[in-house]
Parts: sequence; C-alpha cells; structure tokens
Amino acid sequence: MIGFEKIFRKQDLRNPRYAKVFINHTLMHRDKQVQADYYLLYPQYWSVDKYNNFINIGIQKFYPIKNGGTGEWTLEMRTPGIGSDFNYSYVQFTTINTHIISKFELKTRIFGRFGWGNTPLESSLYLAGASPEQLYTNKLTRAAGFVPSEWLGCGAGTNHFQMGGGLNIRGYAGYLSPLDYNGTQYFNNVGNSGASFSAELDFDRFIPIPQMRFTKYFHFDTYLFHDMGALTYRVASEGNKQHLGDLRMSSGAGTAL
Repeated sequence: MIGFEKIFRKQDLRNPRYAKVFINHTLMHRDKQVQADYYLLYPQYWSVDKYNNFINIGIQKFYPIKNGGTGEWTLEMRTPGIGSDFNYSYVQFTTINTHIISKFELKTRIFGRFGWGNTPLESSLYLAGASPEQLYTNKLTRAAGFVPSEWLGCGAGTNHFQMGGGLNIRGYAGYLSPLDYNGTQYFNNVGNSGASFSAELDFDRFIPIPQMRFTKYFHFDTYLFHDMGALTYRVASEGNKQHLGDLRMSSGAGTAL
C-alpha cells in the first residue's frame, strides 16, 4: 500500500477535536500456487490468482462529547485501482460515540455502506464482523495459530470467533443466515450493501480491580450489548440484482479481561 494522510488540528497536540484526510492505493494478490488453506482463517473467501487493487479516499473527524465522552465519524469511498481484475466501488460511513452517564459508559456505533460491482469476497461486507481483508491487516488474525481452528467456519450454526467490523451483528458469527426468496434459498451472511446499529452499556466501574502490585496491569470489562442491521444479497436469476435481507438482531452480555 502507498498513500498519504494529513491531520488538521490546532497547535495544541492534545486537542481532542481534529480531522484527518487520507488517500491510498492498495494492491492485493494471492497466487494460486500458494497453499493458503494452511494459513488463512477463511481461505474460501479469498479470490485466487486475481488482482484486487483499489483506491481509498476518506475523511475522519474526532470530537469531544459532553461529560467526558468522545466521538468520531469516518466517511470513505473506494474505487478500482490500477490493474485490478475487479470493478467495484462503495461509499461507507461509520460513527462511534462514547457517552459517560454517571458510572456507566454508553457506546454506540452506526454503520452504513452502499456498494456496487463485482466485489471480491475478501473485501465484501459481512453480517457478523470483519471481512477477510480486515482480518489480514491484524497481526493476530492474519494467519492461523492464534485463533483455534475449531472456533472457525461457516455453516448452519454459529461459531466462537468474531472480530469487530462489517455490520457487527455478533450473535451471527459463523452462521450462513439463510433466507427464502421465491422458493430459492440464499445465504445472507455476505453482501455489497447494508446498515447497522450497535450499542454497549459498560458497567465495569461497579466491579473495580484493586490497583495493587500486579493487578494494576489488568482491567476487567463488563457490558450489555445489542446489535441490529440488514444486509443485501444477490439474486442470480435477476441479473445479480441486490435485495435487502431480513433485519437481524442479537443481544447479550460481554466480558473481557
């Protein structure tokens, strides 16, 4: 990847209110001779012997929120890059905000993407979490080893691994999310366009860890969450026309140490 970014902020480097613009050109290619099945988490969702080259252009805005909270929004656009074998584009918007309410933290995320063209599976939009492209940019999920293989897979049931991203409907990790359209079954776990809303109510301040010699390095996070969103799917008999899938939702409790 080669690119450029510029931060616009007043001279005070600690000022939480600033903006960033960026543009980059990325080239991705997976050789068909490489035994990717041995190291990729989801090799079936990667294009083989094709160039997935694209240009990303975007702007990010960071700002403080009343009572000590923070917020940010990102607007970005992707277009085909030089020498790409795929002709696809999308416009995407994400906003993440944290509100301090007494001893609670309310975190919200609103996400939307409108995409068109023959998007490769590694860069598509996923119902439950990060795309293979996003997984590859993280050093812990770039290759097999850190995540147990039995936690992976896509099928009739859910699995145990989910990385934030996409529509982020956490309860559907590993689920193909089938639906019926005119008597034909379609899988609604990956698509070109979609929108979602996620919320977390963090209450770990009620379960503090005493700051002692070794415990000062640890933090116990506890929260309630709710996710909801809808993803498009393609109907081959209608020229791959996009249809909006069912509204999916998941709620639960989360912990992290």
